[in-house]
Amino acid sequence: MAKPRKTFVKTDVPEEITGEVGNTEWDLSVPANTVVNVGYNFDFGPWYHKGIDEIVSACQQQISHWVITRDGDYSVKTLNSCCYNGINHFLDFMVVLRNTLESDITFNNFNKNTNELFIQYLGQSDTDRTTQYNRYTHSKIVLRGLLQRNIIKQPNIFPKNPFPNANRRKKGALPLSSKERNELSSALRKELKQLASDNDDPLDGFVLTCCLLAIALRTGRNTSPLLEMKTDCLRDHPLKENRKLLVVFKRRGGKSHVVSLRTPEEIETITTILPDVVTIIDQVIAKTDALRKKVNEEQRQNVWLYPSARRKDYGVITSLNDLTICQNIKRLIDKYSLQDTDGKSMEINVSRLRATFINRLWKLSGNDPIITAKLGGHTLKVSNDHYLQATPEMQRDHKFMGDVLVQELMTNTLGSHADNTPVGKCGDPLNGDRAPKNGQHCTDFLSCFRCRSCVITGDDLYRLFSFYWLIIKERNEIGTRHWGKVYGHIIRIIDRQIAPQFPSEQVEAARQRAKNAPHPFWCNRELLEASA
Repeated sequence: MAKPRKTFVKTDVPEEITGEVGNTEWDLSVPANTVVNVGYNFDFGPWYHKGIDEIVSACQQQISHWVITRDGDYSVKTLNSCCYNGINHFLDFMVVLRNTLESDITFNNFNKNTNELFIQYLGQSDTDRTTQYNRYTHSKIVLRGLLQRNIIKQPNIFPKNPFPNANRRKKGALPLSSKERNELSSALRKELKQLASDNDDPLDGFVLTCCLLAIALRTGRNTSPLLEMKTDCLRDHPLKENRKLLVVFKRRGGKSHVVSLRTPEEIETITTILPDVVTIIDQVIAKTDALRKKVNEEQRQNVWLYPSARRKDYGVITSLNDLTICQNIKRLIDKYSLQDTDGKSMEINVSRLRATFINRLWKLSGNDPIITAKLGGHTLKVSNDHYLQATPEMQRDHKFMGDVLVQELMTNTLGSHADNTPVGKCGDPLNGDRAPKNGQHCTDFLSCFRCRSCVITGDDLYRLFSFYWLIIKERNEIGTRHWGKVYGHIIRIIDRQIAPQFPSEQVEAARQRAKNAPHPFWCNRELLEASA
């Protein structure tokens, strides 16, 4: 007797999903078409005929259901991630599990233990913890949809917090150095010359990507808000005639179309932009205007339209997405041989451009973290944890060699000719290790911590701990994580190696005196910057 075909009831699902005439059930057998369009075609075919057909079919139809009906209010980008960075890994695991059990698997066999095995499977991969967490999260979206439709029978299959502290391990993007930023800006300016030409030909995806990168570099916006910019994104600035407002609206779900009335809840960000960014946006909209007459109403307000150059859909009007941006960035890097400070191929993405923008805000605001966080559109904690970075220039200027101080102290190589400096004493300010050796006294006091002529005595503890407390205060300026990377070892050396070499009463007295009334040279960070 043939095995009965497993089905489940659905509501308001278009016939295109199932092919069933009555449109009342989903067929979990192998479909004739295994491809689902989620921005790019995703083929479920490789997982069929491997003993998990019902599972593959259910996942395919769930994605198709969301694509066609917008029932889950998921964007195409989210569904793309569910396929390419989620359910594909889940189906790989199910194939492995099926071969291990040596019997076919359906969702009748799926329970909490199966899901925990999937988590273990992800944990055994050679990827970092954050990537594992993202793969599980995107798989979970599809599995939750199947659970709601009663395809997965067992409740409570999702364990609480399977990847603890995964987000804490995620490292923020490193900002571009001044040299890297200048090289990238120069390359983008060359490509953007096409905007000013009188040629009426539509722009291609590569030039549009360069325009998007230029806007990201000047505004610090994230990828999704930039990709979803509409043709009505520019507003007149109410206070400055030479400025415009770039308004990015939140993604609208379902099938709703453009409305004339906006509410504050719909606004993602409002950014004041300079005339050069306004020019880029205006020219892109003008160059793509002819294409808008050829697309549907929903696409008509997209800024980034261009005719596809791919062979299989040549000339079809499409728009930028994450994948095309990555491909075009690689093309830009190769075209201009962009290299980082180490001579390697430069790594460029919108996240790095945002980090670069935030760090420039921090510098221009006088290193004010509150102003930086406000202009960046996030909280102070997010700014400190994910954006503010110690640049190579900062690390070069403030990398102190505390072990040199300890060595000089323990060898007691202090001569009677030693002169006072804001951080200790100098054995030879005219011809010492870091002295200019031109007859002038050395005034590069921050370099004392890298100079072999520098020594510390008990009389210097007051100045040393004045500098110590200034470093502690610096933690609020550059962010805890990066402060620990640049300055944390100095505090440990002072506390664990230098201070124990002196009487505890003398150390405590100097420490408290410096905290309550620091040495004039180290009383505020402006003096620290002036000495850099």
